[in-house]
Amino acid sequence: MNVSTAAQLATLVENTNCSNGAFVVSWQGALTLSEPVLVGNSTTLSVEGVGDGAVLDGGGGSRLFQVSGGASLFLENLELRNASAPYYSGGGAIYADGEDVSLLVSSCNFTGNRAPLDGGAILSTGAGSIIVVNDCRFEGTRGMEKDPCR
Repeated sequence: MNVSTAAQLATLVENTNCSNGAFVVSWQGALTLSEPVLVGNSTTLSVEGVGDGAVLDGGGGSRLFQVSGGASLFLENLELRNASAPYYSGGGAIYADGEDVSLLVSSCNFTGNRAPLDGGAILSTGAGSIIVVNDCRFEGTRGMEKDPCR
């Protein structure tokens, strides 16, 4: 699946929220999310940025991904910016909540993400979860404890 327009993004959001399937996404260009992409129900979502300028932007008011229920999220070659966790929450860009979540983030830039609590960029709270962050850069990203990830 290619995502480069708001309509394609809306289809992705709908599909990952309603299915326990596997989705492979080629992300092109910059898009602003008004709501997070929910990845649950044992869904696997792989998103790879294509070329320069593959950007997911929270617009300062939205988290980008919320992962739960044994789901897996794999992100590569993306910029994740301006994401914000809801009031009194953590995980500005990515919130992994629930048991047995798998998260692999590789060659991504996190810029200007915020959370009122922990994990301005990434917060994981579930038992049995596996979180791997490889070759990523964090700038201007902060949570209450000033840690980009927790």
